[in-house]
Amino acid sequence: MKNIFNLIIVVLLISSGCGQKGKEYYTSGLAKQQNKDYKGAIIDFTKAIDADSNYTAAYNQRGLAKRAVDDKKGAIDDFDKAIKTDTLFAEPYCNRGMAMDVWGSITYFDKAIKINPKFALAYYQRGMAKDKSQDLSGAISDYSKAIEIDKSYAEAYNKRGLDIYYMNKEYKEAISNFDKAIEINPKYAEAYTNRAQAKTGLEDYSGAISDFTKSIDSADNIENKDDRETIYYTALSFRGSAKAYLDDNFGAIADFTEVINRYPPTIDALGRYEIATLWQGSIEERAISKLNLKDYRGALIDLNLIIKTCSWDSQNAFYLRGRVKINLKDLKGALLDFDKAIEIDQKNGSAYFSRGMVLISIGQRENGCLDLSKAGELGSKEAYERIKQYCN
Repeated sequence: MKNIFNLIIVVLLISSGCGQKGKEYYTSGLAKQQNKDYKGAIIDFTKAIDADSNYTAAYNQRGLAKRAVDDKKGAIDDFDKAIKTDTLFAEPYCNRGMAMDVWGSITYFDKAIKINPKFALAYYQRGMAKDKSQDLSGAISDYSKAIEIDKSYAEAYNKRGLDIYYMNKEYKEAISNFDKAIEINPKYAEAYTNRAQAKTGLEDYSGAISDFTKSIDSADNIENKDDRETIYYTALSFRGSAKAYLDDNFGAIADFTEVINRYPPTIDALGRYEIATLWQGSIEERAISKLNLKDYRGALIDLNLIIKTCSWDSQNAFYLRGRVKINLKDLKGALLDFDKAIEIDQKNGSAYFSRGMVLISIGQRENGCLDLSKAGELGSKEAYERIKQYCN
């Protein structure tokens, strides 16, 4: 009996030692995770788990560290182990949902919320998943619930404002959400960009320019390099557009040029052009600003480059190049470009209108008037004014 008693004491002491050692490794892992030493954190959490194979929190934190180093499968495996060791621990369900693609992730967020109805992050992440599946109404509801739980949830205000903007075009309501996000986090670059876009919808271009500038200035606070760059150059491109609306073509060109220089077209191994969306939009808008400033040859260079690199999506570039050629007295070239724009997009009312006016100017009145009629059908009020003037 005495020997059995002594054996029990030894087992308890060993178990206690393992538990204490596991906690030490776990605490060390948390510290390394806090300092973004994710590989070091993974090593420590693994040692904690080696000391206690049912260490739920260590599995969960190791999963987060693995996700931070892009080990998606390893992260999901760890969250599954955390769920298995404690089925009533809400956090690993939420984390597993975050590590997944949108399809199926909502089930895990649902489970986290069922376990903990006050889990603001789970509501927010479920809202994000609903966004990706185009359920904007459901997403708004979840963001609202996250805000109800946590009044200082700046990201939830920002996302709710964005969905209100996209779903209902309720610009003022969207702006009130962005205002709140920025009040909570005055360096919230994405919220400034979103608020600027809503102000553009209200034709408050000066206010939009101010917010785009604040977004650009705040971009340095974004931790992820890719996210930081995307926000910076997106805001710069949009600011250029807002400046163009206010006829600040010089300022617009400066902004567009910075974006264009950052995202030059590249050619892949098969000789195909790879084009960044921001480059294409910015170079086209720069061409328009040059056209407005009567820099026709400069606009022509930009439009030629778009047509060369984006032949599959260049109907507007052909139309704009046609306008440039009119100003350069190349009416034959202009007609060819308007023909091409209409060939690509048969609903391009502007191209019909411009082609019609050129045809009338060179004596082809009948065909020109038919083009003006088509432009009128496509919504051009000016076309009917020209029909009264030239076609009766």
